[in-house]
Amino acid sequence: MKKIYQHLQSLNDKPALRWYWLLVITVVVFIPNLFISYSILQETIMPDLHIRILGSRWMDIGRSPYFSQWQPGFSEQLYNPNIFMPNGVNGVTVTPAVLWLQTPLSRMSYCSIIKIWWLIMEILLFATLFLTCLIPVKLNRQLVTLLVGSLFFCYSRNWWLHVYNGQLYILYAFVFALTACLVIRYKKRLVVMLVFPLVAITRPFFALATIPWFIKFNRKRRLKFLVAFMMCLGLVVYSAPLSTWAQYSRAMREYSKDITGSNSVSPAIDYRKPGLKPDDCLSIKPVSKDFKSGNLLSVQHYLFKLGLKWHDPALFISFLLLAIISLVIVTKQSVINGSNENLFIFSFVLYIMAELFTPALRNPYNLVQYLGILGLFMQKANMKLIILFVAGLLLNFDFPVRVAYQREAGEAIFLLAVYLSLFTNNKPAITISK
Repeated sequence: MKKIYQHLQSLNDKPALRWYWLLVITVVVFIPNLFISYSILQETIMPDLHIRILGSRWMDIGRSPYFSQWQPGFSEQLYNPNIFMPNGVNGVTVTPAVLWLQTPLSRMSYCSIIKIWWLIMEILLFATLFLTCLIPVKLNRQLVTLLVGSLFFCYSRNWWLHVYNGQLYILYAFVFALTACLVIRYKKRLVVMLVFPLVAITRPFFALATIPWFIKFNRKRRLKFLVAFMMCLGLVVYSAPLSTWAQYSRAMREYSKDITGSNSVSPAIDYRKPGLKPDDCLSIKPVSKDFKSGNLLSVQHYLFKLGLKWHDPALFISFLLLAIISLVIVTKQSVINGSNENLFIFSFVLYIMAELFTPALRNPYNLVQYLGILGLFMQKANMKLIILFVAGLLLNFDFPVRVAYQREAGEAIFLLAVYLSLFTNNKPAITISK
């Protein structure tokens, strides 16, 4: 054991693999995942993808993508586990910008769409793993990043569930990995100003991820940020009419009220109407029960346990803002005087906080987003925090046994490890001027 420990210590003195050797190793590690993932593809219709595609088709023909009323003869059939929806909403929960970007895809056969989306997901997963492994500057941390990223993110229940549902959270992991790599390794700082506001129109939580950068930058760079936001507002208007964005906002309020229990007096609508022609590929039976997927509970569940039954989503948003302001006050000095690593880690923490405090359903596939900052964390954290992070991952994957709230506890532990890495004294690779 002593020799093994000494060998591992010696790796700390060796530089990380060059990108082409890392690429070869990542390809070799990743290839078996494709076979497993493809086998899952044969047993799913990707229900979450299907409802998004329907939303794109509705918007493309001028119908409401969020409050569509089913009529006899309409050429689509809703196929979604959440079939009973409150107050006329139809299951589409993404922004109009996402639906607009999906429009070319939605005009194809659904059999083809499933295969294309699977390929896109796998490409993004591979790219995210590769990019996040590029960030560590020492060989031992790079290898640990590759090992943890492969075992807990690529070859995991969470990723199989992501594939099964046809989700898009890997896109947001890729965004964090790409921007972190470009800024930290290649000093392309402008990408944060352009990418984060741009992605915010598909995932509004990314607006919170810009806060640390806005705090750090001087007035000139803040103005650039504002210009980027104005450009994104123009894209918002271009992607869909403002009335559609208003419908999206109203639909999200309906889902939030339903989750918090205030829609109990409103009867749900069953959209399973007979006589509708189903889309192709919908004859395959889902097998989600085989994944033992479960859910990831949000803060609203624990507030209910304490007797705080808030039915107004605005109260949750206020609670979120209070939590974020508290975090900014506590962490501001570390962020202001810190490195690019600190800025990205704090951006990610605020982004995840938005998920935790917003009254919405979460699932284990959400956790693939942590892959986006894995290499950054491994570069910054000390060994105790790395062990804490892995321990949280083991708990999330039901090790050693499954108990109540274990997955939520696991996420809380490795999120805490990510946050505490802001206060470690590891020398950053690159710092950013104000």
